[in-house]
Amino acid sequence: MADLIPENLALFKRLAVINRTITASLGFEEVLGLIAGSGVEIVGAASCLVLLQDGRGGLRICAAQGIDPTLAARFVGPMEESVLGQLQQYLSVAHSQNIAAFPIMSDLIVQGILVVISDAPLSEGETWLLSALADQAAITLGNAHLHESLISREGMLQEEVARSRKLAGELEAMIHSVAQDLRAPLQTLTGSGKLLLDEYGEQFLTGKGREYLTHIASGARKMESLIEDLLSYSHLARAQLILEPVDLEGVVLEALAGLESEIKSKGGLIRVDPSLFKVLGHRRTLVRILGNLLSNAVKFVGPGKPPVVEVKAELLGEVVRVSIEDNGIGIRASDLNRLFAVFERLNRMEDYPGTGIGLAIVQRGVERMGGRCGVESELGKGSRFWIELRAA
Repeated sequence: MADLIPENLALFKRLAVINRTITASLGFEEVLGLIAGSGVEIVGAASCLVLLQDGRGGLRICAAQGIDPTLAARFVGPMEESVLGQLQQYLSVAHSQNIAAFPIMSDLIVQGILVVISDAPLSEGETWLLSALADQAAITLGNAHLHESLISREGMLQEEVARSRKLAGELEAMIHSVAQDLRAPLQTLTGSGKLLLDEYGEQFLTGKGREYLTHIASGARKMESLIEDLLSYSHLARAQLILEPVDLEGVVLEALAGLESEIKSKGGLIRVDPSLFKVLGHRRTLVRILGNLLSNAVKFVGPGKPPVVEVKAELLGEVVRVSIEDNGIGIRASDLNRLFAVFERLNRMEDYPGTGIGLAIVQRGVERMGGRCGVESELGKGSRFWIELRAA
């Protein structure tokens, strides 16, 4: 091939330019047109056609330069050598013209052919150049196919994401609506229980009546807690949270104030690091989040064991990590990835009451503020829950 290079240096340079142009294009139809045009340009041919398999064992003209496009669109030939004769007859190629074909191969499989019709016989150098063009066509067409496949998958993925978001929005709306609707029968239930106690109090002081009334009141309280948590969870998905600098010390103290009676009843000890920072967040949401984490830290301890909880904060670059460490029952490593899901309960309701939504609210709220959360724990050795938010 060395003897071809000096003689065809200009053609080689043109081939290099053409290859760069073709390679730069990722649109399948555009690539086909560039290949057909390049076949004409590179050897000064009368016309050039790109025929590809149609998936049914036939060859179709997918791009053409120098012939009528409507004529090219109607041709279908077999994947055999005889296709050149059929093509020559179909296009009424003159006997004085020369027709040559070059296989377009991918992974040693013929995917199509590059056909050139010229008024003069092709030289050895021109034949080599056209063969190289066919090889380049195979590579570029493969890339174009991959690109279009990726674009198609990306479009499908975007549609799926949009569909998922729509379904999530509908689910959030349904949760909000159902929770609101449950309030009325709950008020009827609690009101009826109060009326029973007011009007027939003496009868309920003996026998099973008092026990039944206690069950009604307990169930009503649990339902009320569940409704409030459901509304909080759906609210976090729908509400517009305006982030502003928030003093963590004030948030922690407010959250602890809501748990004062529970902490006292268990003889709990809460240690708060005095060097808390400011973060960019939504104060009300932060109070709810830290309140949930502190409540869990106080709740999930062994029987008769007073809870000891430490609240700390550290600055990690542009992020503040707030951690709440307890001396509780801990969590199995296999259960850690389930913790923040809605209605996931790792312990029996009888042992540790709750709705199973508290940590889901934590995760949803932190994510809405542009942060993240996590947990480190070992069964029987306590847990350390943490949230990260941007420093203010």
